[in-house]
Amino acid sequence: MFLSYLILATATFGRLSQGSLKPMSMQINFGSGSVVTIELHTNSAPLACKHIEKLIQNGFYNNQRVFRAIFSPKPFIVQMGDPFTKVSVTDPRVGTGGSGKTVPYEANKYNMTVGAVALATLPGKPNSGDSQFFIVLGDYSDLLKGTATIFGKVTSGMKVVNSLKIGDQIKSVELIPTPAIKQANITLSQ
Repeated sequence: MFLSYLILATATFGRLSQGSLKPMSMQINFGSGSVVTIELHTNSAPLACKHIEKLIQNGFYNNQRVFRAIFSPKPFIVQMGDPFTKVSVTDPRVGTGGSGKTVPYEANKYNMTVGAVALATLPGKPNSGDSQFFIVLGDYSDLLKGTATIFGKVTSGMKVVNSLKIGDQIKSVELIPTPAIKQANITLSQ
């Protein structure tokens, strides 16, 4: 006899049943039509993720611009999230803007490797993260360890990230559900 079972990924189900945040991703839609999707680490960085999600829901990132893109002498980071960039990336205040609410540093298991997404912080002040974030372009685990909360990982669009330039516009950012439970149909025979 063949029985068909729907198997739920136990680890994911266990986390969801303990009242943790829903798995979410953020989708950055650039003015060029390019898209970058970032899976949020809602269980490992819940404070940062809640903060970023609230900013997204309020349209905070819409029409901002990339204001830092360091590719030389070797790929380092691409940074965005400063509201002063809505006016101009040459505004002398760019790099200092935010929502006005900081988030405490959340240590977690993730490393500053290609595609990691972290809250930008002031030097030596890991609890100063707000709306600005950067995407890591290389392996900087040792250099950046403990400096900023890693709250996500690029899951699609890394080629886009590697082509971003200062001044590229973020048309909009939206939250999209991340598949929380991986399902598989398995046929068993007896």
